[in-house]
Amino acid sequence: MQLFYRHWSDMPGEIWDWPSFRPWEIACNGTGAILVVPPALFALQRLRADLAAPVALNSAYRSPSHNRAVGGATWSKHLMGIAFDVKDSTAYSREDLIAAARRAGFTGFGNYPTFLHIDLGRPRVFQ
Repeated sequence: MQLFYRHWSDMPGEIWDWPSFRPWEIACNGTGAILVVPPALFALQRLRADLAAPVALNSAYRSPSHNRAVGGATWSKHLMGIAFDVKDSTAYSREDLIAAARRAGFTGFGNYPTFLHIDLGRPRVFQ
């Protein structure tokens, strides 16, 4: 089940079940819209618990207009609410982040200079 809200502030608080994150962290950076996809958010919560350190996001859900504005892929997993771009941290290594993301259930990975893209799409690694 997915839930869409035109703005994260429209979402009823009682449906939020991921204590390490707030709705605005998952919402589109361009429009504030949010697509709540529980399997993706539970995987993100497992990642946070496994790392035992904060997980800061550059990007999560993207609205179609924002995805176009940032040059996102036409079939971006961000559009589906199942992708996250995790900022690098001094609290854990990139290798530890990848291993924890795999254990949490993430299957798609993209390595970038300052962040790691993770998603629940088909298994793949890209640069």
